[in-house]
Amino acid sequence: MRWLKSYLSNVIFSHNDDPYFNLAYENKILRDSQFWNKTILFVWRSRPAIIMGRFQNPWLEINLENPDIRNLCIVRRQSGGGCVYHDLGNFNFSFIGANLDTNKNFQVITDFLKNLGLNVEVNKRNDILLKSKKISGSAFKNTKDSSLHHYTLLVDTDLSSISQLLHHQRLDMPGKAIESQTSIVGNVQSELASVTRFNFFEHLEKYFHEYSIQELRSYCDDKTLAYQRELESWNWVFGETPKFTWKIPLAWQDQEGELVLHSHKGKILEGFVVTQENKINIIELSSINMASEDLSKLRFSGPLKQLALNSLLKKLKFLS
Repeated sequence: MRWLKSYLSNVIFSHNDDPYFNLAYENKILRDSQFWNKTILFVWRSRPAIIMGRFQNPWLEINLENPDIRNLCIVRRQSGGGCVYHDLGNFNFSFIGANLDTNKNFQVITDFLKNLGLNVEVNKRNDILLKSKKISGSAFKNTKDSSLHHYTLLVDTDLSSISQLLHHQRLDMPGKAIESQTSIVGNVQSELASVTRFNFFEHLEKYFHEYSIQELRSYCDDKTLAYQRELESWNWVFGETPKFTWKIPLAWQDQEGELVLHSHKGKILEGFVVTQENKINIIELSSINMASEDLSKLRFSGPLKQLALNSLLKKLKFLS
């Protein structure tokens, strides 16, 4: 533990389950100069949420047709990497500072897990595995002054929600977004039944007993609140989506075709129906937000307009 004390300056536990708040506070530490000469470990979890990477496409990554999506927070984080499901059984470890050591960050997590009696290993993709199943993934964010390296840790997450809420079959959406890589996942609790979401912080407190742990429940400084408002905004969650093309199959009578939409920053720029015989421009009004009430302003023209409109609205009804 001597090396740990010389590496980590502070340990902070958040008991606020708002993912927007926790990611905003994480960003505040990353950008606040008073923390740059320290190495902070910030541990937090959130109520059910989908957390996307910075450069991902929510229409590609998330099963937005699932009605349960309405009850979740949809979040775009600052770091890159893939899309993950969070609930109160998933714990997040965020290392923040100007002098981060990636190997030591991994060692903090793996040493803690080995101290619990678990035989874990790190693979070439920087996932932490328990009996060949992924229990932890990580992502990075660097600024010119500091760095962020954060991990998920599946303790007793509802794994069925991952398959139901995230897309695991690739959709026909070519574009510039980063696509998630699928893995076989597992929970810590499957190998250690005594560790649960209810007592996990207690295990952490025992391991980090040499630290005066800061317990965070709410934090109302202006910078954190400003970051939180940005993370909650449509312009950030959907408006930062990279360019992509969405192809929605259409079928009528004995013919087949597809509705093709070109989108950037969450807005429809162009739309048309392609049949075996021709290409029909079908959207009269462009720059419509795909995830807002602006859809009510969308005007379709030409043949097949009702079929195309119904198909599109079915895909987007969770947001309209």
